[in-house]
Amino acid sequence: EVLNDIKILDPACGSGHFLVCAGELLLDMKNSICEKLEEVDNSFSREYNTYKEVRNIIVDNLYGVDICDSAVEITKLRLWLWLVSQLKDDSSELEPLPNLEYNIKCGNSLIGWVDESIGNVINTSSKEKIGKLEGIFLGLDALLIKSEDIKLLNDAKELLFAHQGDVLNNYVEAFHKIYVIYRKSYGRSATKLKDILEFIRNTIYENINPAYLTYINSNLKAKDQIKDKDFKKLKPFHWRIDFGWIIKSGGFDVIIGNPPYGNLLSNNEKSIAKCIYMSDTSEIAGLFVERGINILTNKGYLSYIITFAITFNKKLSKTREILKNNFEKTYISSFARDKCRFFEGMSQSVSILKAKIKKTGANGTIYTSKMFREMPKNLNDIEYSPANEYLLLKNGTIGNR
Repeated sequence: EVLNDIKILDPACGSGHFLVCAGELLLDMKNSICEKLEEVDNSFSREYNTYKEVRNIIVDNLYGVDICDSAVEITKLRLWLWLVSQLKDDSSELEPLPNLEYNIKCGNSLIGWVDESIGNVINTSSKEKIGKLEGIFLGLDALLIKSEDIKLLNDAKELLFAHQGDVLNNYVEAFHKIYVIYRKSYGRSATKLKDILEFIRNTIYENINPAYLTYINSNLKAKDQIKDKDFKKLKPFHWRIDFGWIIKSGGFDVIIGNPPYGNLLSNNEKSIAKCIYMSDTSEIAGLFVERGINILTNKGYLSYIITFAITFNKKLSKTREILKNNFEKTYISSFARDKCRFFEGMSQSVSILKAKIKKTGANGTIYTSKMFREMPKNLNDIEYSPANEYLLLKNGTIGNR
């Protein structure tokens, strides 16, 4: 049940390679657990279908965001290909592919609403727009077969048309309930459900974008304030909407990836980032670490392939301090560029960051490895040493020595 419920995110998913690898690992873990149970309990039985198991992993466990539209499409394609590869030669078991539009999203992972206080911002005209959805809902009940789907749909309608209480939260919850039905739907019902989802999402974004921008601008000097049209160009991604049910329940369980590194943010992005993050805005990698922590559940794990600068750069000292304060143990192993290429096109030395067991006020320990000039035979056998005194900023310098 724990593995069935686990939520894994890549906030800069690129081609989807990390998500597929995570899915394969999750599948192996499930199979291993079931094999062990069969060994120790003769009464244990499992009706197993690899195709359905992989489909469930893709739909229930894997999530991604990328600022590039083409990357999002490639990620979805890669997940579908992984699913289709599970089919036997007899294609009679082929079912419609799952709808992944709301698992893999396009947007700016670093800019958007998580839990900032922006108030109940749904205006009267938006409530009137939502009321027009009643026409789209007509006849949808008849297209749904499963009783649990019909119940979810009725619950969603009740939330959407209540127009009282925490209206914004009602809309976000309704969005999720309809999404649960949609992700495994097809045909006419899928078309109608997608229309409803897009209508709800667009309506919420129309309200959240200006409210969130007002929150940002309230923390900026007048000369630095962001205009609405410039804000929209940044592709803000509001985590509390698109993955609201996950954020509300505490966050993702595991966050992985190979986020970008370097001085890549525009001036507007840097102005916004200074309102949200403590990390230096001249190194985007630090912001991805901090964003990952923001949306990670308590006791969660974060692991990135990240710039080697995480081990020495003064600009990343605040990021290292944030890691220490939020995880019991953080492990950093580093690899030279020339003979330790994890992927093609690797142009600089990198580090593998593994932050384990998130805990607010952890006052944890950061461990580092030696710098590997050649790829070690087994990454799991790397030796680490405590390095807090060398990596944390004290009196304007790194470390005590």
